[in-house]
Amino acid sequence: MGGIEGNVASVFANGVVIEFSMLWDDVTNNNDRPAAFNWFGYKLYNNGPGNNGMYAPVPQNNPTSPLNAVAELVNNVYPVYYYSVVNTDNGTATAPFAARSFTYHQDVSTPGAGGYVLIGPESFFDFTVNDNSTDNNDNAPVNHLYDNNEIANRVLINGSLTVTRNLVVGQGSALLPADNTSGPVLSTLTLNGSNSHIYNEGRIDSNPEIGGTDYNLRRLSWVMDGNVTYEASSLFKELARFSDITITSGSTFHGPAVGSAQIELQYGSLTNHGELDFSDANGGTLDIGTRGDVSSPNLYSISNPMATGSFVFNDILIGRDTSTLAAAPSGGLIQLVVKGNFENYGDFRPSNVGSSISVKMNGEVRQEIRGNSVETLGNRTTFHTLIIENNNLLNDSNALADVHFMSFGGDEVDYFITDTLRLVSGDLVTRDRVNPTIVHEMVVDSGAVVIHGAAMSNMPSGLPSSFVDGPLSRVNSSTSDEMVFPVGKKNSLRRLTLLSAQSSYQRDTLRVEMFQESAADLGFGVIQTPEVIPNI
Repeated sequence: MGGIEGNVASVFANGVVIEFSMLWDDVTNNNDRPAAFNWFGYKLYNNGPGNNGMYAPVPQNNPTSPLNAVAELVNNVYPVYYYSVVNTDNGTATAPFAARSFTYHQDVSTPGAGGYVLIGPESFFDFTVNDNSTDNNDNAPVNHLYDNNEIANRVLINGSLTVTRNLVVGQGSALLPADNTSGPVLSTLTLNGSNSHIYNEGRIDSNPEIGGTDYNLRRLSWVMDGNVTYEASSLFKELARFSDITITSGSTFHGPAVGSAQIELQYGSLTNHGELDFSDANGGTLDIGTRGDVSSPNLYSISNPMATGSFVFNDILIGRDTSTLAAAPSGGLIQLVVKGNFENYGDFRPSNVGSSISVKMNGEVRQEIRGNSVETLGNRTTFHTLIIENNNLLNDSNALADVHFMSFGGDEVDYFITDTLRLVSGDLVTRDRVNPTIVHEMVVDSGAVVIHGAAMSNMPSGLPSSFVDGPLSRVNSSTSDEMVFPVGKKNSLRRLTLLSAQSSYQRDTLRVEMFQESAADLGFGVIQTPEVIPNI
């Protein structure tokens, strides 16, 4: 750009619009045409008498002024608006002034000294909050729970913001909803590109507060209206807090193909008409977590009203301190496909009026369903439908594969199924492998049991298949009930059928477990003349 910007600025400052051409050498310092570039040289600024100008290319810091006399000057910093040219090929080049972008960069280390309130509606191609300066120790664990008013470099959204390509939050920076000083601030951020990305090395906090409970009055909702990828980040997941998320029909919200994407969902809802996939190679996590600085419980609801959206995760964590994951009212049929672990230390509510959540354990390595007898609400996890489809292909019922119930805290955690236990591949191991003396109660409560799409009564015994390795309990549903137990051991299903006959209905729970030792050696009394022991 050489020295032309001063002359151009003086013409623009007098209200004259001109056209001019320039050599690629002025932009790139060589004779090659760049494939893409950012044009920062159009926005005027006024730094006081005799100090007018235009922004230089690619500013390291936003221009500042001690006079603080210009309306758009915020905290002595001018935000930079610029144009992105993403394609310079002949015949297909991006129009030079078609993709308007934004960056805010304040190299200030004084806590609370910065911050820019963006008042919408606004639309940008790229949107960047970027600070490479001292980050006020903001990444220290002690600050993870609190509001971001200690950060100098932060942008607060008031209204609606649309970003087409990249949303970037740099190290030591933050993106938040505006403060609710005079009333509710309910803002919306929409990503609408065919290849949008979220890069977060600072902090995204969609409902921040300090020790308060009015988080519902200060919220940033997200709309994924295109193909959006949350890229890998080295940050703790509590530095990526999302509230309401809507994925529109035909849109996607993904973790990266390589790396690990972890986000925290708080005080809101997830409505999915498209595709949600956080099963990246190194373990993406969706954490339903409760803020340490907010005393109200975190009730997070999910829905799939049109029954077309997909939900795929690596790990799901329903966190500690009264966190709840629930099916939203009239939320449709939802299937959570879990490639890693399902952890519930709070409250899982899979059924509601007009909606239900089924959980499919669909990994290729050992998977665990985890709980803690002290923390898990009611010391139990209730599933609507649980599907075991672990594709480990080992078929040896060992600790390296299959789906295992695990307790953290050294005590029994109960698991209930109210609709269907569906066994497709891999085994469900209910006796704790870490501490075999812990037997987790696994109860199919008046529900069905299905193996390979067939009712248990039609499944021949002895075939290598999916089964329950360990104790399984079933509840009778009538005075005359045929209860089938898909139990087995060592790569072999040994289906047991018990017939219950009562003169008047009484709710009974029967527990069955298969052992490969003799009953006498196990210390059990053996009935000498049993009436019926079918299909053993």
